[in-house]
Amino acid sequence: MRLPELISAAAARIVGGEPFGWDIFGPNAWYLDFADYQGNPFCHCIYDTKTFKVYRVELEKPSDSVAVQWTDPDYVNLHIDECKRRDVDPDFAWDDCKFINLLNESNILATVDHFSDGNYTIYES
Repeated sequence: MRLPELISAAAARIVGGEPFGWDIFGPNAWYLDFADYQGNPFCHCIYDTKTFKVYRVELEKPSDSVAVQWTDPDYVNLHIDECKRRDVDPDFAWDDCKFINLLNESNILATVDHFSDGNYTIYES
């Protein structure tokens, strides 16, 4: 996935960003936050500032315990290994909220598009 695809699906509402602190995605990894149509944070991604490759997308339903994740298939095992090194459970978004895993780009992009408009359905084909 490329960053412009994600920005389009998220309706271009970028509300924050910073360098990503883990090394697994390389030295150019950056973390972005997006807001939905009401200004609520709902989408977070990690991408490369040089190639615009998106490594990871996380979604959350505002004011609810629903979280969705997608990781580029080439980086899933690296991400899991890094989580283990840092004593982080890669299956949980926060507290007792377990991630719903989406495995392909088209599903995560459709879900981002839905969430950005306040339609909090998860697209799974």
